[in-house]
Amino acid sequence: MKSCGVSLTAAASAAARSLGVAGNDEEKMASGKATEIEEDFPKLTAQEKESLVGIDSSLFGFHRLQEDGARTKALLLKAVSCYDALILKAEGKVDPDIFCQLGHFNLLLEDYSKGYPCELLL
Repeated sequence: MKSCGVSLTAAASAAARSLGVAGNDEEKMASGKATEIEEDFPKLTAQEKESLVGIDSSLFGFHRLQEDGARTKALLLKAVSCYDALILKAEGKVDPDIFCQLGHFNLLLEDYSKGYPCELLL
């Protein structure tokens, strides 16, 4: 399986563009549509984003998440949760790179039913 070659930084900036982040927060606050749910979405720290940069499905079979990779597994689970929340928040207007990265993370977590459909969307 080949990597889609998308860095987390590129995926995050694509997500920001697809959400229309610039100026959109002020509009939401003005219209009263900012909800408590949005504040509850998990967020990745800068250090976590940096750790995820080199992780993709090309590591499948080499990373033993069940035995010695508890930190990596926890980070991947958090990243999947963040990306899922991002997709829900974007209401379908998500850059394909986000789905690609999400697919890689799901495959590494051995959640094949979620991993392969993300890869096939591209």
